[in-house]
Amino acid sequence: MAGQQIEIKDHDDALPFFTLEEANMFRDLVQKDVAQYGMDLTFHPGHISSSDGGMFGYWNVAQDCRRSPRGQWATIIGAHFAHLKTIDPKGDMFKGMSPAQVKRRLYLKIWPDDNHLGTTDWYPYARRLAPGLQEVIAFYKDRATLAMRQEDVDRFGGAEHLREVAERNLRNLALARRDHREMAEGPNGGSFRVLSGLSGFTASRLLVVDRLVSLLFADPEMPHGVLAAIPNRHEVAVHVIRDAGAVASMLGLASFAAEGVSSRPGPISPHVYWVTPGRLEEVFHVGESGPSEGNFRGSAEFVSMMDGLLQGSEHTGGRPPGLRSTPQPASWGVGCSQARRGRRGHSTST
Repeated sequence: MAGQQIEIKDHDDALPFFTLEEANMFRDLVQKDVAQYGMDLTFHPGHISSSDGGMFGYWNVAQDCRRSPRGQWATIIGAHFAHLKTIDPKGDMFKGMSPAQVKRRLYLKIWPDDNHLGTTDWYPYARRLAPGLQEVIAFYKDRATLAMRQEDVDRFGGAEHLREVAERNLRNLALARRDHREMAEGPNGGSFRVLSGLSGFTASRLLVVDRLVSLLFADPEMPHGVLAAIPNRHEVAVHVIRDAGAVASMLGLASFAAEGVSSRPGPISPHVYWVTPGRLEEVFHVGESGPSEGNFRGSAEFVSMMDGLLQGSEHTGGRPPGLRSTPQPASWGVGCSQARRGRRGHSTST
């Protein structure tokens, strides 16, 4: 048996650092603990949802359990969810606040829109961004982020007005001292810049892409838009499209996103998007087995733009095959190994 490596294949999809047996044990303990609060809750693989639109994630407490003996899990879970007893689903979370005070705490936020998460119909006012993604108006208070319900939106001025307010607040959101900006290089060429931070709105900065580019790049111009990845709420990666080097960067972003969607809390998407002000389009769809089985899904407009760059570029790698407007397996001759390896060597902190 010497030298033989054992591969663990039974990891949990929602909590990939757990085996299936560990994840099931964890969820059983969570259900037993929160049952004492008598709330109308629905249990999902990665979170709990409440009847009033609340969402309580498992990721952080599950990570705490993973680092502790199983005999301590019940205590850790109990301490984490103890705040549920203070939540009144019929209460007013804006009590004591003026409309102006509420609006100062509103931000646009990219929110998963998947049937398996049970969130598809929670926010009728939400704007659909791309398959699996929606834009909601989020209220931030006391280090907690809550998506505004339809009744809340109607109460404070309607979706159009609050969306403008929330976008302005997001645009004006300053970088925090612990936010980190760095350059990442793909394993086979191509590069992109990454912004990471503790804020749950880090990835959502992509909704004000011109502002995001100005924070990451010395030259804020983006004549063809950007390619972007938003693997989780704490990271966003961007490549400004200027030439045919965008092809390699697209696959590097796919590898970055595929890893990041399962390595940090608040997973959003493993895919790659073409983003311009007011537009977010999925252009590379990562398959279940990772980027190596991904599909190009660019629109005719995206393909036409890339065609122009490829034809006018001095890029010596030649035109990548498979660049077409119908979904095709990625076969561009660019490897899709982990893009994050070595990226820490080129970084600047802010």
